[in-house]
Amino acid sequence: MPPGTYLIMLDDIPLARDTVHADRFYCPVAPEILQILGIPRESLIEAFHSLTGKPGCWMSPDNGEKITGRGFKLWDDPLVFVFYHLKAILRQNLVDLLGVQKEKIFNFHPKIKFVL
Repeated sequence: MPPGTYLIMLDDIPLARDTVHADRFYCPVAPEILQILGIPRESLIEAFHSLTGKPGCWMSPDNGEKITGRGFKLWDDPLVFVFYHLKAILRQNLVDLLGVQKEKIFNFHPKIKFVL
């Protein structure tokens, strides 16, 4: 795999593959908004937020103050991006991961019912 690429597998089945950029920060904000804040479009690498599906971008750390100063989030550790992706995959596959135990886990009290 190319540098920065990661693969998420469950039961030896590849479910997701993406790339992080160790020399950049991730901002879960659409590129159009970042442009309005003065960040050149050509310096952005678009990447969707895996959990929300909304647009975001990898950007140079040099522009970090422009973002955080306006109250936007900025992930300075690429592993945050990976963890959100893993969280999304686990949510999508929770029932399969729990298997036959799901009935015991999700219906542990007669007045409480969980729907996945």
